[in-house]
Amino acid sequence: MKFPFVSAVGSDGRRYDLPDDLDGTPSLVHVSFGSDPEDASTWRSLVDSLAGDSPELGWHEVQVHQRGRDGGRPVTDGGPAVRAADADDSSALTLHTDERGLRAALSLDGDETHGYTMLLDGDDVRWTTTGPATEDTEAELRDILGC
Repeated sequence: MKFPFVSAVGSDGRRYDLPDDLDGTPSLVHVSFGSDPEDASTWRSLVDSLAGDSPELGWHEVQVHQRGRDGGRPVTDGGPAVRAADADDSSALTLHTDERGLRAALSLDGDETHGYTMLLDGDDVRWTTTGPATEDTEAELRDILGC
C-alpha cells in the first residue's frame, strides 16, 4: 500500500508535503483522527527507546481534521502542531483534508477516532497498527526493523 501525497502544516507554520518531507528512512507515522494524544505519546516513547538501535528511524504525529465543506479549514484546536509549538516539536503536523478519502487511500475501515501508527519506507506503508504502543507491537516493530 502507498501513503497518499498530502500537505500538512508543522508547528513552525511550514508546509510539509507527505510523505516526501518526512524525516528518517524508515519513518514511524502516527495518524490520528481525534484520538487521545496519550496514544501518540506511547509511540514517541518507543521511538526514543529505539534511537540507539535504529538511529535512522523518523517519527511524526499527524493529526487529521476534516476539511470544511467549502474547502477551507475548520475551526479546531490546531492539533499536535499547535500543542507542540511551545515544545519546539517539529515532528507534530496537522492535516486538513477529506478524512474519508484519506481513510480509503490507507485502507482504514470505519469512522473510528483512534490513531493508526504506520511504518513508512518512502511512500510504501510496510506495517500498520492501531492504539497505543504495547510490548507486543514493540516486539513486532523491532523484528521488522531488525533491532
